[in-house]
Amino acid sequence: IEQVDFDLDGKNEVIIENNEFSIYVEPAEGGIVKELDYRPFSFNLVNTLSRKREPYHQKILKKFAYQGVISIKNIDFFLRSDIIKSNLVLLAGQG
Repeated sequence: IEQVDFDLDGKNEVIIENNEFSIYVEPAEGGIVKELDYRPFSFNLVNTLSRKREPYHQKILKKFAYQGVISIKNIDFFLRSDIIKSNLVLLAGQG
C-alpha cells in the first residue's frame, strides 16, 4: 500500500497491489476506485470514462460555442479529395 500523486493532479491516490491486482483509489474524489487492474492480463476491469472539466474544454467552448452551447453548425468539416459532393447522404432525420 502506498500513497502517491499517480495522475499528477496534486492529490494523492492510494495504490494497493499484489501479484494479481492493482487498485487505485482516489480519496479526494470520495474514495472512488479509479482503476482496478487484473495484472495477469494487464486489463483494467473498471475501464470507465470520467466526466470532469479539463483545461482544454474552455478552448473548445470559446471556438465552437454560441451562448455556451456547442453546435455542429460552428464546426468546419474537411472531406477527402475523392469524395464527390453528389454522393454524400444527409443522415439527419434518417434512421
